[in-house]
Amino acid sequence: MLVAQYAFGFVFPSLTTPNSQPNLNPHLDGDFFSQKNMKYIQHFLGILVVVLCFGFAIVLLSTELIEMEPWRKQVMIAVFLSYGLFRAWRIYKGFKSFQN
Repeated sequence: MLVAQYAFGFVFPSLTTPNSQPNLNPHLDGDFFSQKNMKYIQHFLGILVVVLCFGFAIVLLSTELIEMEPWRKQVMIAVFLSYGLFRAWRIYKGFKSFQN
């Protein structure tokens, strides 16, 4: 029972006495997934996507790592750059609204 409480943050109701409240783990309690924290997570993931998009575009521009026709390469570069710019704009808008 203590292993379940430590690992999962609560004691399964079937393991406790009837009509008892689950004992919550104080290390897992709290509001980690609150609105404020979720915005930080969304912004972090958005920045990661922007960096990856620009990185892939730079790799396609500077190397012949992936063999493909030139027109396909240009389309891929345009898609990566446009999506990276779109996500960067959304992050900027999110930070701007987050400060207000």
